[in-house]
Amino acid sequence: MDAESQTREELLHEVRVLRARVAELEAATIEQQKVEAALRSAKEYAETLIQSSLDMIVAVGANRRITEFNPAAEKVFGYTRAEVVGQPVDMLYDEGSLGSELNVQIAATGRYIGEVRNKRKNGELFDVYLEAALVRDADGNPAGVMGISRDITDRKQAEEEQARLTTILEATPDLVAITALNGDILYLNRAGRRIIGVGEDEPVASIRNGYPYQPEWVRHRFRDILPTLLREGVWSGELATLSREGREIPLSQVILGHKGTDGVVKFFSTIARDISEQKRIEAALRESEEKYRDLVENISDIIYTLDTAGTLTYMSPVVKHLGGFTSEEITGRPFAEFIHPEDLPALLESFQQTLAGNITPSEFRVLRKAGDYIWVRSASRLIVQNGEVVGLRGVLTDITERKRAEDALRESEQRYRNLFDNASDAIASFTLDATVTSFNGGAERMLGWSRDEVVGHHASKVATPASIALAEDRTRRFLAGDKPKSTTFEAELIHKDGRLIPVEARTRAIRDRNGIPIGFQGAYRDISAKKALDKQRDDFLAMLAHDIKNPLTAILGYVDLLHQLFPTNSATPERDFLVRIRDNALTINSLIANYLDLARAEAGQLTLQKSTLPLSSFLKGIVEQYMGIAQRHHLTLTLELGENLPALKADRMALERVFTNLVRNALKVTPETGRITVTARQWQNENGHNGTTTGVTTESSSLEQQGVVVEVRDTGPGIAPDDIPLLFQKYRRTNASRNQEGTGLGLFIVKTMVEAHGGRVEVESQLGSGSCFRVILPVTD
Repeated sequence: MDAESQTREELLHEVRVLRARVAELEAATIEQQKVEAALRSAKEYAETLIQSSLDMIVAVGANRRITEFNPAAEKVFGYTRAEVVGQPVDMLYDEGSLGSELNVQIAATGRYIGEVRNKRKNGELFDVYLEAALVRDADGNPAGVMGISRDITDRKQAEEEQARLTTILEATPDLVAITALNGDILYLNRAGRRIIGVGEDEPVASIRNGYPYQPEWVRHRFRDILPTLLREGVWSGELATLSREGREIPLSQVILGHKGTDGVVKFFSTIARDISEQKRIEAALRESEEKYRDLVENISDIIYTLDTAGTLTYMSPVVKHLGGFTSEEITGRPFAEFIHPEDLPALLESFQQTLAGNITPSEFRVLRKAGDYIWVRSASRLIVQNGEVVGLRGVLTDITERKRAEDALRESEQRYRNLFDNASDAIASFTLDATVTSFNGGAERMLGWSRDEVVGHHASKVATPASIALAEDRTRRFLAGDKPKSTTFEAELIHKDGRLIPVEARTRAIRDRNGIPIGFQGAYRDISAKKALDKQRDDFLAMLAHDIKNPLTAILGYVDLLHQLFPTNSATPERDFLVRIRDNALTINSLIANYLDLARAEAGQLTLQKSTLPLSSFLKGIVEQYMGIAQRHHLTLTLELGENLPALKADRMALERVFTNLVRNALKVTPETGRITVTARQWQNENGHNGTTTGVTTESSSLEQQGVVVEVRDTGPGIAPDDIPLLFQKYRRTNASRNQEGTGLGLFIVKTMVEAHGGRVEVESQLGSGSCFRVILPVTD
């Protein structure tokens, strides 16, 4: 307990003793006069203490009404004693309930010590430190409360101000610290702790004891700073601190020396800002300036500056490479000396407009030291100092090659215009909504319309509704990002006399400078003659299919019936004649089938009628069909089937065309006593083949992981390496087969049919050692 509290406690004790004494005196029946005198003396003494006390003394009776209110209380509360005596004590509190709460606590414990908030007469609130005790009568019953309090408003304000200052210091992003003269840190704010790496709850003393928080060079420099700091009381500059990990952190720092009343510095305070980012930016700026200097001096473009009189004040060194002059030969001279006479008037006008703020790029010719001129493009901006235009800074770009390209482009455009107008094909262009924007001479000749009659009109004027619908559908899909399979399609155009003209159309998108489609250009070729030929071909194919192939099938049937009349092992001339008839009929049938397959493939009409196909029995039928031809030519034709061959989902007729073509080719190229072997096995995603080969070619397509591979291997002369890449092209025949009958369509048909099934064909061959054609087919559900 401090001295003030002890004094108040003693005062309260004396007051209680005196009141008790007064009670005793009043209660006594003897020696009344002495009692009365003692009582008066005690009252006077108590009143003297109450009236002279610097603390506020307020007494409250048992009914919680004020019975005593000393001058100190009058001064602080603003009430006179007469105004408050007899009034409820609640009038002195911020909240009326507070007095009741205090009364309950004092009644329960006999006293209260703490801070409360009172209210002055003018309504102003203020804080007090209160010590109150219960007062009892002579019988020991509670008779009231006596309280002594002191106004602590100034102290509370000081504490709040200190709290605000501390909050500010803790919230600032800069390091704030207070240190003793020996360097010990007495205070370090949150930002300082974060920068150095000290935990928020860690004592600052650990910084000094745990590790050096200043680099060695800072401690040495502080020896030079200290005299100035002690003398002038302040120093500012750049120093550094160390993080706990030993990383040096540059700081922009202000140090203050705080002096006592004797003028001697007692401690230091500092505020410092982490300038790591600033240092990084400065380093980057220096690097950038260096790069800019290198850029200005080494880029292919020329950097220049002019004053308002048109005098060149700077020219980057690259001018030497571009114009032959050195920077020194040009700087200080009027730019007009280097401008082509034909370009100078317009450039002088542009120069004045630029100084006036109307900045636009210019293109002109400048003189080279060799005496010739080059084209340049100038882009510039104003140089403003103190709000005044003092010149121009710009970039000169050599555009000589571009100018040459533009001249060439103009010539090319003229040639294109001539080609466009005189092309035999019809060429027209359209907007995205099918409005005609151009119509060449070929279109005029083809359709009979003049360009004036068509340009600006919708394309439906010269195209059938079906063709317009097709074009609109292609346009929608193109704009949606769906790339068409082909830029070529067939359409029908309308002649001015009403005739329909079939055309083959080729289109391309027309785009603006940003690459956005704005229309289409189409070239249209009259295919009336082609359509007539197609009809003739269709008629011819119908004839092949009906007038030749059907009778041929009947011939083969009759030959098979006659063949059964002769024993299998007989060798009569008649049986030999039947074999020859059958062989030739098969050859003709194969040729006709190849032509029909080719026609269907080219017309896009090749469709597969798939069904379940047992591979083993299917291949046995193929081999048996050609067994007679093999025997007649003294060849060995064998079939080797692997185990558990799966069934295929395939078109029987299409695969029959594949394997009959391969077997017939092998029979044709294999010499007498040779061997043709047909093998079939499950496919296991083979990526290569063992053995020495002179060439392997693969016609690939997508293939499932499960499939079958069928090989037709012969012992013929083999295929030259140069011929292997050409095997599957139409009408291509190898040197070994040119003396054999055939059209060169067989392998093309093989490739087409196999790929239609999702498979692929491979071939490996070596001259003198025969060939192997490998068909890989997927097994699908």
